[in-house]
Amino acid sequence: MVMKKQESNSVWIPMNVGEELTGIVKGIDTQGEYGTQLVIETKEGDILKTPSHKALQTRIIKARIGQNIQIIFTGLAPAKKRGYNDTMLYDVFLDE
Repeated sequence: MVMKKQESNSVWIPMNVGEELTGIVKGIDTQGEYGTQLVIETKEGDILKTPSHKALQTRIIKARIGQNIQIIFTGLAPAKKRGYNDTMLYDVFLDE
């Protein structure tokens, strides 16, 4: 896993299939303009927010503060309508 060091509260935006964000959920921001974002602390100590992609938001809804989480970017699904962006797809794993 290769992750770039980013500034505090930066948004994690994966560029390549297989990139992952792993850490502990430190906060849940439901007041965002585009929907829910998780605040995650990685084992390296970086603090990153999840993107507000609709496909990801439906998978992080059960996340709770203090849980370990792993988010893996699995690829793009073509837009259903011409002129729209492709959908970014993710797998999400949470400790129970």
